[in-house]
Amino acid sequence: MDAILVARVLQERRALRARERWSPAEVIAGRRAALAALRRFASERSRFYARFHRGLEDRPLGELPILTKDELCASFDEL
Repeated sequence: MDAILVARVLQERRALRARERWSPAEVIAGRRAALAALRRFASERSRFYARFHRGLEDRPLGELPILTKDELCASFDEL
């Protein structure tokens, strides 16, 4: 097995195990950070999402516009 891969897996395991001791506030902060990173990732790699959510980057998910099937199909190549 590749030693670099094993090292990466062990490093990720260590990071995940550390989360088992997080306080509730740390869990909430971690979720917020992960969601922000996911939204940035989508906007940086998808012209559609960058345009669809422009100006709404910091809004709660419940306040984002609903993506309909028609909009999805019409903009499929941009996704």
